[in-house]
Amino acid sequence: MPDEESTSFTFIDKRQETSTTEADEVDVQQAETATPQETEQKEPEEAGEDDKQTITVQDVILSNIELLFQVAWRDMGLVADPATGLVLERKEDAKLAIDAMSELLRLIEPRLDDETRREVRRIIATAQANYLEKLTSPLPGDVKR
Repeated sequence: MPDEESTSFTFIDKRQETSTTEADEVDVQQAETATPQETEQKEPEEAGEDDKQTITVQDVILSNIELLFQVAWRDMGLVADPATGLVLERKEDAKLAIDAMSELLRLIEPRLDDETRREVRRIIATAQANYLEKLTSPLPGDVKR
């Protein structure tokens, strides 16, 4: 090998150091000396200032009802499975999804406003009607006489 040159490099840290301002130091001191009650009282105000809302159990249940509705449609063969692209009928699974939607509604119905209650009932009724239609409809290839 030819003469190996000793290559040296210098490491330069380009990260900026954050300097603490007096306001930061005051915030830290206040946080260290605050009682648990003061801390709890400040949190809701701070959340309100940022317009952030906590996701409630009710929100999660409503989201699950919507998801179950989509699964019921897939399992009734009304839409293709997004994962496979296939249209399959799984009537027992569709019934389970519809029954689960009804039970979840029963649990949160007293907490819902009228408009949301009507909408969720409508969604469940639509799923039930489509399920009954699928049960009574002839199989593909059958001819009605």
